[in-house]
Amino acid sequence: MSTFYTDKEDDVILRDQLATDRTRLANQRTLLAFIRTGLYFGVSAVALWQVKSLQEIRWLTIPLVILAIVTVISGVINYILVNNRMKHMPKTRIKNESKS
Repeated sequence: MSTFYTDKEDDVILRDQLATDRTRLANQRTLLAFIRTGLYFGVSAVALWQVKSLQEIRWLTIPLVILAIVTVISGVINYILVNNRMKHMPKTRIKNESKS
């Protein structure tokens, strides 16, 4: 009977590697969410600026543009900080040998 991982140490190493991969993917998803939100704020600002019937709330375009820029910048900063923290984590290795 062959098992993929028989050693407890190998199981921990694999689990750590998978957790690192999940964290890396979550960091990328978070960056994309910040960018998406910033784009929504920017599109809303352009819509407010272009629609003639919304002239009375046109003043909201400047805060929306500022909010869009701040959102994207904070997302990029968050991504860089988390990515740098992950680079300083100890490296794990996966043994790919199966034992009988």
